[in-house]
Amino acid sequence: MIIENITRLSVVLTLFGFASMQSPEIVQRASSLKTKSKPAYIVFSPDGKVLASAQNDSSTLQLWDTQTGTLRATLKGRSQPIVRNVFPTFSPDGRLLVVCDMAAKEVHVWEVETRKLDVSIKTSPIMGRPVFNSDGKVLAVLRNPGLGLWDVPARQLKKWNHSEAASVDALAFEPDGKAFWVSVASSDKSKVRFGLSRVSLVSGAVILKVDPAEGFPFEFALSPDGQTLVTTESDGLIFSRDGRMLSRPSDRDRTYKLLKAETGELIATFGSHKRGVPLIAFSANGKTLITSADEKRINLWDRDSAKLIVALEQKPGEFPRFSPDGNLLGLIAGHGLALHDARTGELKEVVADAGAPFAFSPDGNLLAAAHKDGTVSLWRILHR
Repeated sequence: MIIENITRLSVVLTLFGFASMQSPEIVQRASSLKTKSKPAYIVFSPDGKVLASAQNDSSTLQLWDTQTGTLRATLKGRSQPIVRNVFPTFSPDGRLLVVCDMAAKEVHVWEVETRKLDVSIKTSPIMGRPVFNSDGKVLAVLRNPGLGLWDVPARQLKKWNHSEAASVDALAFEPDGKAFWVSVASSDKSKVRFGLSRVSLVSGAVILKVDPAEGFPFEFALSPDGQTLVTTESDGLIFSRDGRMLSRPSDRDRTYKLLKAETGELIATFGSHKRGVPLIAFSANGKTLITSADEKRINLWDRDSAKLIVALEQKPGEFPRFSPDGNLLGLIAGHGLALHDARTGELKEVVADAGAPFAFSPDGNLLAAAHKDGTVSLWRILHR
């Protein structure tokens, strides 16, 4: 522990040239998980007692006991994924664990307690992480084309298709789980349209349509209370049904837009980013959000005023995360995993040699982070 603390202190000194000797530790190492190779994804169960890890080059998942650091089970898929996306996802009650098998074009649903494969959902190419609604009765699978909605109790797959949809690029359920938002790209002959739709989960009818982008697909995030949307344009290549390219990347700046979810009314326009797939994420309390500035920087914003709090540097290609209480922001910096105050941007601690992937437990008491040697460390969060 003494050597570990000296390492942390030297990192902070390197970053800022000084450090307060009286600053309390934010995290304390609890245990290490000896994985075979560095995982691509890690995710906690809702109660924080299980950590699931998955590698890019295998459809195998490992389940770890977070109290003891021991391996509880290994779940093996039927094939090797052909792309670098596995997306393990727990159901809200922690009873089920979902993983994508890209090569077989299947979504596997496992029972966590029995370690048995409950069902394999055959689907078209999968476009992103499966998402449960709040009560866990519906599992949404982003597909190309359209969207698959798996009725968990009835064990049935229902299809939802926007009119002539080329793809559903992003999805978010509202907090009550009765409606969802989707970012849709649709093509008709030589034209391509991009829109954001609010859809009733019961009837499948479109309740509201918002069209914040012209000529380019876009990303969005829904606030935890379901009242606010943030959208921005994104680079993407969209093709017509006859194979012609309809959308091209652009070098122009794209702004972020804050919208009222109920009406689609514009509240504010703020910030900007260059080419690429932008980052948008709300804190759990919905009071702050992070957006991309460029590939090496993110911006931290106050949601209510749409004013910039601070710009922070991070390692390109990594995804920052808020702690569940919204007080901490973790991001990968040059010397390890940096923990910032999510309200002010102040650096609280750098966990040396820790990197992506990393995750906070749902109760906010644990932090898991991967290392280059393939191990995953569990840290107790002492102060927030």
